Amino acid sequence: MPLELSVSTGPDDRPRPRPRPRRRRLPSTQTALLAMITDAAPHPFTPSADALVVSDARASADERVHVYAHMYRTRIAEALESQFPRLARLLGVDAFAELAFAYVADHPSRNPSLRFVGNELPDWLERKYGSIGLSDLARVEWARSDVFDVVDEPTLTVDALRAWPLDEFMRLPVKLVAAHRMVTVDFAISAFWDQIGAAPGGALSSLDESDGGDCSQGCDHGETGPVDVKSEDGNPERVPKPSGDGLRPAEPDFVHAPEPAEHAAGESLLVWRQGADVYHRVITDAERDVLELAAAGTTFGAICDALPSWRPTEEASAQAFTWLWSWTTADLLVAAAL
Repeated sequence: MPLELSVSTGPDDRPRPRPRPRRRRLPSTQTALLAMITDAAPHPFTPSADALVVSDARASADERVHVYAHMYRTRIAEALESQFPRLARLLGVDAFAELAFAYVADHPSRNPSLRFVGNELPDWLERKYGSIGLSDLARVEWARSDVFDVVDEPTLTVDALRAWPLDEFMRLPVKLVAAHRMVTVDFAISAFWDQIGAAPGGALSSLDESDGGDCSQGCDHGETGPVDVKSEDGNPERVPKPSGDGLRPAEPDFVHAPEPAEHAAGESLLVWRQGADVYHRVITDAERDVLELAAAGTTFGAICDALPSWRPTEEASAQAFTWLWSWTTADLLVAAAL
């Protein structure tokens, strides 16, 4: 730390320099205060709140820091709830808040935008608590959240598909839009999604569709809006008070939360955005293999060739066209040009 020199006299009355610390600089003050607010536990070199914050009759320095620390965590918990609405509904208000505080303690937000705050939550759930079923649910929800704000692209329309020359059809470019994700999980998440259900009263997050299963038969999307989770007395409680001291998160209590049934062969899901709505549906291994080709960019002919060789040519072509039609009506394909 830079030092200032002040003059004092020793026993022999001769002036001698005496080191005196300078006042704390603004950047170091801001860094220390940020650490007090965002860190779950103080570091050895973190100064006391009294060193940075003024106390008065209304509140002590510790109390003032606590207000901001609690606000920081509850705001992030709200952001996580908007990204993982069904996980929040499954666990309940208090358990999800405690989970969110524990997650933020391990993965504090380092981005100015809260849009990315939930990126590590699925892996964190599995790694820290061994909760594979819940992490699979979170993985699907994050994929839905992740595609919500991906840039729009012009898509292949049914009219354009019908107008494509038949003699050039095998060379039709097939490429998935960027607003899609494919997720493979160990548990039957699509059925579990339906069991959890949408928010009471029909209030849905824009990422929390009411049907949520196989959207090939059409999904009933609700209105965009926050999920209101109610407390035991029936009143909305979007920012619950955490257990513990509010700064050091309690251990999340979701040991007894219901989990989805394990799927012997796993389950693959396609997640995509169509307009302002987000959908997901279960896909077969064969469709997933073909979708991976389409994600990189391919042609309709290559898709037909990629189907298992044991299928007759006509059957393979019919299956490929069924998929192509389904992807086109779902706005999954980038517009093609001759």
